[in-house]
Amino acid sequence: MKASSLFTLRIAWAFLVCSYTTTPIFSQTWSAGIVAGVSNYQGDLIKEDFSFRALHPAIGGVVRSDIGYGISANTQLFFGTISGSDTYYPERGKRNLSFCTNIVELSISVEYNILPLFYAHQRTSPWKLRAIGGAGALHFAVPTYNLDKNTKYQSFEATKPILPSLHFGISTGYQIGKYTFVSLDITHRSTLKDNLDGLQRKTGVNHADWYYLSNISVTTQLRR
Repeated sequence: MKASSLFTLRIAWAFLVCSYTTTPIFSQTWSAGIVAGVSNYQGDLIKEDFSFRALHPAIGGVVRSDIGYGISANTQLFFGTISGSDTYYPERGKRNLSFCTNIVELSISVEYNILPLFYAHQRTSPWKLRAIGGAGALHFAVPTYNLDKNTKYQSFEATKPILPSLHFGISTGYQIGKYTFVSLDITHRSTLKDNLDGLQRKTGVNHADWYYLSNISVTTQLRR
């Protein structure tokens, strides 16, 4: 079995284990669903805080446990791509670097419905506005290279391609009927290190790399 296939199986197994262990015994309900959206890199190779040039599709799965009191615990598994390039910035022409890598992230997060804090009568509303916070592990493999590709700089992280990640964001969604929930989630994620784009050794710059995940999720209640 190829190493990549074995790693995917290990991640899937970890996803199931985390989903089970983060579902409290006293949970009223729990649900599962799919996630689809886009991933976006923010770091040394992107000038703006957010660039549409660096958008890539992302897909994944989520298991959610509704604990009560407006709180839910989630386990998520994402597959996506991130990239950055000096191509779009003339002032960086001499450096002339770029990168692109696939990412796999397994994370655990807590969501809190903040809508009742502003409108008490919304406590039982099908609309939800949730604040998100959590942590995870990010797997990647990134070569960094000159755009002419005559010289490649193999990144140090290719031998240890797992980084911790912290994320925060906002989610808004709507309960459809009794069992289905649709939400739009936007999260900003930090790797805490400048390793994701593989440029720290090449440029000497040490700024923590970030990335966004913006997605729509559809979940259905499993315990009824």
